[in-house]
Amino acid sequence: YAHIRGVLHRDIKPANIMLGKYGETLVVDWGLAQFIERDERAKASGEETLLPDEAIKENQGGAGTIGYISPEQLPGSAEPISKACDVYSLGATLYKLLTGVTAFHRGQGRSVWKRIREGDFRSPREVNKNCPPALDAICLKAMAVRPVERYASAQELAEDLQRWMADEAIKIYKEPLSSRIMRCARRHREWSFAGLCIAAIVLLMTTVLAVTFHYTNKTTQAAVEMAQEASNENLSLAATVTASYYGNDIDRRWRILTALAADPDLDELVTNATGKEVHSAEFRALNRWLMQHIGELDRCINYDTWFITDAEGRQLARSQQSPTIGEYFRDRSYFHGESRILDEKEAQEIPPIEQPCLSAVYQSRSTGQMKVAFSVPIWGKEDDGGRAPIGVFGMSVVIREINQFETRSDKIAIGLIDLRDDWLEDTAAKGLILDHPDLDEAARSTKSDLVRVNAELLEELIALRRARHNGRSGAQIKPVTLLNRTSNAACEPIFIPGRNGALADTGWVVIVQAYRK
Repeated sequence: YAHIRGVLHRDIKPANIMLGKYGETLVVDWGLAQFIERDERAKASGEETLLPDEAIKENQGGAGTIGYISPEQLPGSAEPISKACDVYSLGATLYKLLTGVTAFHRGQGRSVWKRIREGDFRSPREVNKNCPPALDAICLKAMAVRPVERYASAQELAEDLQRWMADEAIKIYKEPLSSRIMRCARRHREWSFAGLCIAAIVLLMTTVLAVTFHYTNKTTQAAVEMAQEASNENLSLAATVTASYYGNDIDRRWRILTALAADPDLDELVTNATGKEVHSAEFRALNRWLMQHIGELDRCINYDTWFITDAEGRQLARSQQSPTIGEYFRDRSYFHGESRILDEKEAQEIPPIEQPCLSAVYQSRSTGQMKVAFSVPIWGKEDDGGRAPIGVFGMSVVIREINQFETRSDKIAIGLIDLRDDWLEDTAAKGLILDHPDLDEAARSTKSDLVRVNAELLEELIALRRARHNGRSGAQIKPVTLLNRTSNAACEPIFIPGRNGALADTGWVVIVQAYRK
């Protein structure tokens, strides 16, 4: 307040500070007071400037008390007298409160002036280890040797002291994290108590878990083995279910074709169309029959095309109008049942199929997709009362559209492999990967639509197929490398339930891998 009025005390020390009857603070002994020019902040306070009379002007000399006097108040100092002198003395008074002694004393003789000018004194915490670090920092800043390094005003010093008394952080001292946490806990006692309770509960639970872990650690390996066994059982089950799905789907398609082929009208329509022109009434009648009957199946089965040929392999009807109607397909495996496309001479000597057929895999000329055809014979009556095949009724399907469920989940990937010979290249080859979630990526990397399993895996799958054919069951879980991905897998050949001999063995095998993309 005195500084606002333009007055310095110049001799602040404990002896000149008194406590009133009601705790008020009284600063006494203004005999060394000095008047100064007020700054704009002081003028803005609204308080009037105190003007000294002549008697006081004559008493502008003198000095303060050793132990509380600032360096610029010493004789010979070049620093001007300012508010910083009183700030220093306030810091020195705080020093006495914190330590019980003064930073400097007269017993040091004239050398004490040198020590004051150099700030050569022990910090409050060096004298009293119980001194709070924040108050130590406040005191040292107020007693800085250079005036510019002290608090800019007594008000700022007071504000830091008030923050400390209010258990708040002070501006000039960066507290360690532990101190900030403790102060926060003191200011929020209810929440702190709740936090301590939670911490105690967590500690208790951690202790219990640690003890439990100690006793269960001995059985960890057994638990891992049990989990692995459960995972293997899942792979085996998935392989069995998927193989059963494919087998039942193939059999369902054959049964649908067989039921349609048994229609007496079809026998007559095929006989009438055989040998006729493509645009004849007999061709149109057969095509109407085909479209009428397959239209009822659109919602219950997926397909690419339906087709009908006569006994010579000439295409008589097709679900999608195409120039192929009227052409001969006697060389195709779905017509003769062999695993390959025959040459012209061989095809002339071979009759049509007499039992259901799953054709060799072939590649669509227009889309490049891998397809397969399901076909059955169309029977006609002979004069002697017997029967003979008069044509072939079939459907073609894009292989990757046979499966109506996802081939990959977060945990497994389903692959479909053909172990039969295919003639998609110059020579016969086995092990073509028909379906797998990584197949497209592998095809792009190899720049080939024909991707096959490696030789080692092919041999293992052929051996497994042979074992299943001989009645041995039980999937063996082992690491499998398929499309550059190695993981545990279960393999299961696809057999058609209720069929015998060659009809039961499709030549396809399902591989279910433990999968992570």
